[in-house]
Amino acid sequence: MNTLPISRLVARCLLLLLPFGPCLAAPEVALTPGSQTVVLGSQFTVDLVVSGLGNGVALSAFDLAIDFDATAMSFARATFGDQLDLFGLGDLQAVTVTPGRVELFEVSLDPSSDLLTLQALSFRLGSITFDTVGLASDSPLLLSTNAFGDADGAPLAAALRGAVVTIAAVPENATFLLALVGCCLVGGVMRSRRKRL
Repeated sequence: MNTLPISRLVARCLLLLLPFGPCLAAPEVALTPGSQTVVLGSQFTVDLVVSGLGNGVALSAFDLAIDFDATAMSFARATFGDQLDLFGLGDLQAVTVTPGRVELFEVSLDPSSDLLTLQALSFRLGSITFDTVGLASDSPLLLSTNAFGDADGAPLAAALRGAVVTIAAVPENATFLLALVGCCLVGGVMRSRRKRL
């Protein structure tokens, strides 16, 4: 039986993989923060962040959708980042809102050479602000892509990561009153102990 030492076997496997080139990780698009707790009746914001660009990959266009629980939150506003309009020459932007879904669309008008050389490796695509309208425990914000294009307009694969939001009830006045009474009692006991010593 003819056996190869482990080092030779590994070397042969690596040689077989060389023609396929290096494995580049796909960019990631994520909603940040990934998890947050907010109070009913307030607003909260999530950022849409892309990372993992570089190595000859830049972003020139995106059309992303965020699905949310319309019984717990409603869309308030959206803003866009500045990395698809590096020189202020303009870009095409759109926000489409339907119940339970908001879509952000942006296309750069900058030349691909500028995007490849000047665009940051990680940046904010935009921010979405929501109003809280109902209670929710671990309500997901689901991220999906309709289109994601590189500097030349070719489709670009990306890993997607959504977020989770918990919307808690506003503490009632009775709760605050009970906490205040408890603090006063603890303070009174501490004070009486000091006088005895």
